[in-house]
Amino acid sequence: MTEQPTTKRPRGCFFYGCMSGIVVLVLLLIGGLVGLHYLKKMFYNITDSAPVPLPVVQLSQTDMERIRARVDDFRRAVQAERATEPLNLTSDEINALIATDPELQALKDKIYVSIEGDQLQGRLSVRLDQLGLPMFRTRYLNATGTFTLALDKGTLVLRAENFTVKGTSPRVSTRTRRRRRL
Repeated sequence: MTEQPTTKRPRGCFFYGCMSGIVVLVLLLIGGLVGLHYLKKMFYNITDSAPVPLPVVQLSQTDMERIRARVDDFRRAVQAERATEPLNLTSDEINALIATDPELQALKDKIYVSIEGDQLQGRLSVRLDQLGLPMFRTRYLNATGTFTLALDKGTLVLRAENFTVKGTSPRVSTRTRRRRRL
């Protein structure tokens, strides 16, 4: 009896498609891990392990009551669409309101503002898990910035003009805004 030579069946499209898919998946996984490493490194370069202490402003109880009354009167006049005098607040008054107003408790001990000309200077120190990033709960974003305020059709517009984090200024679009209806 003669043995017949065995013929090898060629591999088909399915085999090469699976192999290509595995290679692409491995390359994507490696790329993702490298990208995650650099993202984490960059993130740790712009955050700190401790908060920056912010100045504390303390006003007397009677001064705070006067400030709150002025703010409440202004707010009611704007909501009723009545003509009213402009509301002028000093840096100390704004910071005292941030520290004591129940509506602003989320900002207490996290932000300090000062006014220079027509610009608002802000200092920020906030733990990142309070910004919705629980995996960075031991890291703090400590930053300073310059902002301008304006009214646009009854809406308060806050524009970031300059923002500095750990001595570097990331590019900030002049269209960055926070709107709040009065």
